[in-house]
Amino acid sequence: MTRSRSRKTPAVPVGAHADLATLAFTAPFVIASRMTGMWLNVLSPTAKGDRENSMMVNEKVLAGFESIAAMNLSIAKQMTDAAMAPLSGMTPRQFDPQLVFAASLRPYAKRVTSNARRLSRKS
Repeated sequence: MTRSRSRKTPAVPVGAHADLATLAFTAPFVIASRMTGMWLNVLSPTAKGDRENSMMVNEKVLAGFESIAAMNLSIAKQMTDAAMAPLSGMTPRQFDPQLVFAASLRPYAKRVTSNARRLSRKS
């Protein structure tokens, strides 16, 4: 006797909605703060401004790699769950690209939130 999952899942995972909202409302503040800082550093260069600019670029690269890793882990988890479901008597779930999308957004949302907190303390 096989059991099927009766739990209904939303079309887009709830975490993805929160992450999209975070990016939509927080990213403009971070961009404006960083652009202001870059212009001020151009007018009067400081080591602190150079570090901030360097950190900005490094964070983008790291967030990109973290996002790729999160997407791969999400795909691997879904494939593993699909392979193991019949062994445990459950019906395998269909592959859900929305979960991959949500996993890819999470690293960016975390970085933008932490940057907004840090940059708001500076100003």
